[in-house]
Amino acid sequence: MNRQSSLARFFRLVFQAGNQIRQVKHELKYSSCILLCASLFPGFAVTAMADPATEYRIKTAFLYNFAHYTEWPGSFNDNFNLCFYGNHPFGAYLDHLREKQVQGHAVLIRETSDIGALHDCQLVFVGRNRMVDLKEIIESVAGKPILIVSDNPGTIQPGIMLNMDLTKEGKIGFEADLGVARKNGLNFSSQLLRIAKNMRNE
Repeated sequence: MNRQSSLARFFRLVFQAGNQIRQVKHELKYSSCILLCASLFPGFAVTAMADPATEYRIKTAFLYNFAHYTEWPGSFNDNFNLCFYGNHPFGAYLDHLREKQVQGHAVLIRETSDIGALHDCQLVFVGRNRMVDLKEIIESVAGKPILIVSDNPGTIQPGIMLNMDLTKEGKIGFEADLGVARKNGLNFSSQLLRIAKNMRNE
């Protein structure tokens, strides 16, 4: 199965999980992206999406796929730095990413409350409790190929490139701002954009 069909099936299965449990279980056997989730999280089950703990297991897999399907200019000097600014509920789920690679570079998990430290990151997740600092963050990394991600409820905030959201039905989706990403030298694969529930390109 090629990468395009794998990614599309991953997100489609997550969206439909609440209403199509049997179909999801069947499709899990054939989706390489879902198999990725299973390898990251033993006992992974899409059917438990209403559980907050399960929500962040899935969002961790989303973060990995966001990194995998984003195009950076040039190559990284060393590790792929996956940074978390502010408090976040991912917890021990991030341990499953520590042995993973993005574009041949080992994933390094970093947590910081120092905006200046974000310059060395490839992907920055902004915690909800630090969204008040978003303007300063955006100004600090402007023009740099740094992917800014959040899971802020509601519409995507200016400067955020990818925002995950949990609907009332317990389904996880995401919005993409391709315009902002390109201004910072990044690009999203067509496979990723095809799955976004909303995409901006201004």
